Amino acid sequence: MNRKPIIVACAWGEDWKPYADRLSKNANVLELDCVVDLPEGSPRNPLEAWKRKPQIMLEVLGNRRPVLLVDVDSVIHSSIDPMGLIDCDIAAYSSRPGVWEDGTVLVQPTPAARAVLERWDELCRELRWYGEKPVIQGAGRATQEQKNHDWTNLALSQAILELRPTVVNLGPEFCWNHEWAMKERFGPRTPVIEPNVA
Repeated sequence: MNRKPIIVACAWGEDWKPYADRLSKNANVLELDCVVDLPEGSPRNPLEAWKRKPQIMLEVLGNRRPVLLVDVDSVIHSSIDPMGLIDCDIAAYSSRPGVWEDGTVLVQPTPAARAVLERWDELCRELRWYGEKPVIQGAGRATQEQKNHDWTNLALSQAILELRPTVVNLGPEFCWNHEWAMKERFGPRTPVIEPNVA
């Protein structure tokens, strides 16, 4: 059985097409299947694009293989071996206690992982845009201060908190975002996945 993960990314609008094409070629070089969801038009706000992440992952998870969500502007530097994560339902990067980043998320084809994706999707559908920050209506942590990309992270973190799947914290190499001053925080490392590459 093919256990290589299927790479998944989503964006919205023609501005992201060059990144989608680059990611597809990048995955092809590494002999990884890749699905990039890129609807036509433009979203009303960034949240409309980002909140579709769990929907797309659920669709692809039907192939009974691990699914690896990355940002569409990511570069994958080396092949991903999910066998080292076989004992978990989900692997993601935790930037601080209780907060799971949704830029790089690997899910195994397990019932627990599917349940988290379904709950994450439900919470994302409840996200509403209020001025500069959206909030989740009725969620226990809806009052948490949010900034920048914390919007859908909050929904993922809430789903994990509620359902308690087996989660592995990916190292920073899997989301080596230069905007987060990774080198200064963790020292020199070899990135595996590097989001936000122009």
